[in-house]
Amino acid sequence: MLTGLVQETPTDATAQALLGELLAEADAAEFCRWHRALPDSVRDDPEIHFVEGLWARRQNQPAVAANRFLTVIRRVPEHRRAMMQLASVLELQNHPATTVVRQRADALSQLSQAVDTFLSATGDNNHPAQRVAVGMEDMGRLWESCGWAFYARQQQTTTVWTSEILNRLTPLLQDTLPQTQPTAQLAARIDASGFAEWTTAEALLREPINSSEGPATTTAAPTGIVRFEEIDAGVEFTYFNGDDPTTPGVRMFEQTGGGVAVPDIDLDGYPDIVFTQGSTWPTGQSEPLFDDAHRDQFLRNRRGTRFQNATDILDLPDNGFGQGCAATDFDNDGFPDLYIANVGRNQLLRNMGDGTFLDWSDPAEIHGQKWTTSVAAADLNGDGYPDLFDVNYVQGNDVYEMICGGKGCSPAVFSGTPDEVLLSDGAGRFHQIDDAVPTIDSKGLGVVVFRTGLNTSPSLFIANDQVANFFLRTEHDQTGKFTLANDALLAGLAYNEDGVSMACMGIAIDDANGDGLPDLFVTNFKDEPNTLYSQQQDGLFLDITRMTGLKAP
Repeated sequence: MLTGLVQETPTDATAQALLGELLAEADAAEFCRWHRALPDSVRDDPEIHFVEGLWARRQNQPAVAANRFLTVIRRVPEHRRAMMQLASVLELQNHPATTVVRQRADALSQLSQAVDTFLSATGDNNHPAQRVAVGMEDMGRLWESCGWAFYARQQQTTTVWTSEILNRLTPLLQDTLPQTQPTAQLAARIDASGFAEWTTAEALLREPINSSEGPATTTAAPTGIVRFEEIDAGVEFTYFNGDDPTTPGVRMFEQTGGGVAVPDIDLDGYPDIVFTQGSTWPTGQSEPLFDDAHRDQFLRNRRGTRFQNATDILDLPDNGFGQGCAATDFDNDGFPDLYIANVGRNQLLRNMGDGTFLDWSDPAEIHGQKWTTSVAAADLNGDGYPDLFDVNYVQGNDVYEMICGGKGCSPAVFSGTPDEVLLSDGAGRFHQIDDAVPTIDSKGLGVVVFRTGLNTSPSLFIANDQVANFFLRTEHDQTGKFTLANDALLAGLAYNEDGVSMACMGIAIDDANGDGLPDLFVTNFKDEPNTLYSQQQDGLFLDITRMTGLKAP
């Protein structure tokens, strides 16, 4: 359909850019033919330059890509996607403007998120409008800042901040004032002397095209077909989310579900399954009730033939509203232990090696009372002992009591809860590291620990709900203090390709394209496309969801 539209109206720059972006990822020969055939009237359109930047980026030509993205933001300073891409390619070149461009890209995404929050808000809450107005002023967009302030004052006359903005900016609104103040034009402050000029699409090809029929083929197509068959293996489990059938609507904690761990508990060489379970939660109560009818479940693998529910035999200590689980060996005794994420206090269960588990939360000094949705266990600081990482969700008044209409509550109603790093001391105790994780907009639902192609130390990817994702790289400062640096924006993992925060939840990690590097597949909320992040040789990631046909129209 898009090809037909371009054929009918070749001077439609928007349609041409959409087609070019699809071809840039899918077919090198077709992209080159498309670019050669562009009408002169659209060649200088910012969206065409943006597509050229994507092509250069994919051809491993960051200097050319930087030239194209900079050209876009000179013309359209608020172009969120171009700013994000520019930050990534500047990082590759160790450009001194990397940090300021990164900050502007993040500000543009935060601004977009504030607008979305405002449009979906109900009542007379003008806080999102204030965020938008202040953000517009910070980026030199004074006309729009005043417009938002004026609108908010009309909706709520008692708001003080609107008068402050209007009194400060209205005298500056002259006919000659541009949409963006020249002093706020970031492009003018970027040294482009090291950038390379765009020539032709063919000149940037990493590998020549063998013929006019398509790009060169460097790997053989797979010959096998993977098939899955559903069989009865005895895996029977239903998560209980605390739903109260006598009360209409749902509560926040009824939406998240439980987690799964797959350790070999009995060390027989066959992976077992642990399911975390919820509990009864009376309406209006701030905490759940615990009963034997709802316990975490242990399914033992009977040598690869089927699973047997051995919960009563193992007798896992369970006194929480389960949300997630991680298998670890925190005491390095060879027996897999379990770390359980709960709404409330988390639990560390020590495998005693004789078929029993002990609740080791007190000896391990794990006392937090946050809402933890997922947990991870890995040696983060390189001392040989597994550490713990808590992915926390939201907090606020009535977070457990509020009843939402429709099918769910929005996390935008509540504040985020910062995640937590618990480092092992090697003797079975853990201590929390302060200031090691982001403290703003932390609404996590999923986590995975892995190593990128350029880093031997582990990194953590945290899927956040309706706010930017985190990509935390382990670091030690000059004093040797352990910390985590959030590089999600520069790595291309904070948002999707459009610079939008999705309601990210589950994460799968594998080498999706066979290049030897782990990629990330993130599942999102209802009516949102899932996201496939492809890791590049430079350790950065590209959202290739649309190009791989995984994004619904």
